[in-house]
Formats: sequence, C-alpha cells, structure tokens
Amino acid sequence: MQTSVVHSYFLPPSVSRLLQLTTNMPYADDPNGSLFTLEGMQMLTKLRPFVRKFLKEASNMFEMYIYTMGDKAYAIEIAKLLDPRNVYFNSKVISNSDCTQRHQKGLDMVLGAESVAVILDDTEYVSAFLW
Repeated sequence: MQTSVVHSYFLPPSVSRLLQLTTNMPYADDPNGSLFTLEGMQMLTKLRPFVRKFLKEASNMFEMYIYTMGDKAYAIEIAKLLDPRNVYFNSKVISNSDCTQRHQKGLDMVLGAESVAVILDDTEYVSAFLW
C-alpha cells in the first residue's frame, strides 16, 4: 500500500512544524485533494492519481482489505483517509502487528478465498511470496 495507492513521507520536526502552520491553506487536507497530513503523526501522505475512482469501482467487484507492514496507527489513519465513510474496507485493516510471521505478509490474515484474491503491492517480494 505504501507506494501502490498512497505515498507517505516521514517529516523532520522542522518541516512538520512548517506544515502545521500551512494547513489552513486551501490545498491542505482537502477531502477532494490528494495531499494530507496524518493526524498525530509527522507524516505527509499523497494519494496516487485516480485512487478514489479505483476504490469505488473495485469495491463493487471485490472484498477489500488494507494490509500494510506499517504499524496499526498508520494503517488506521490511511483507512480514514481512503475510506472516510467506512464503505470500502469495513474496518478490515491488517498491520504489521497482526502478521503471523515477523516482517512478512501472508494471505492467512485475509479471510477471503485465495483463488479470487487481487493483490496490490509495491514489492516484487510479496508477489513472488504469495504465488
């Protein structure tokens, strides 16, 4: 998820403070925009182009989960950002603390059938591991 549908950056404290001062600008944290600060985190997150349209269309065809090797707090903030009405993911958020193997994703955490799983990930390792 980190670079497939969003891209998040950790911000140094000086940049984070500057960003806090500019969050009242029209482009910052606009629900229809693509650039966001994550609440309580020193992070700047950019949504990939057309991600909202993709999620809307994909939700009609698939049962969707957020699955990240990021921590739970990050995963929940991304879920709020991508799905503020909780209609696409229905609180199905999996993070690194939920994984059954350390530092490794696996379909054992996803309750759907493997044969119909569609996986979006930014690493070749995950694709190779799951096949």
